Amino acid sequence: MTVIWDSSRSTLFLPISESCQRLQPFAVPFDQLFALLLALLPGQALPGSASFGTVEYLPAAESGAAVAMLWIWVFSGEIDVVRYR
Repeated sequence: MTVIWDSSRSTLFLPISESCQRLQPFAVPFDQLFALLLALLPGQALPGSASFGTVEYLPAAESGAAVAMLWIWVFSGEIDVVRYR
């Protein structure tokens, strides 16, 4: 615990904390507004909105494919990821 307390007394801790406190009232509402606009974009009839919806969904689809590929490697006999023999 003393290491954490000593680091809070460093010369950079207070200026960084103060600058974060000054930025937070502006950054958080801006981020929320930007996220809301991005969430509303696929429902609009704009050019490129269908491709935006596809790109927005890609991380959800790719993570399942990556997990499936890892399990295939773990249980395959050709690649010894886990030696279970």
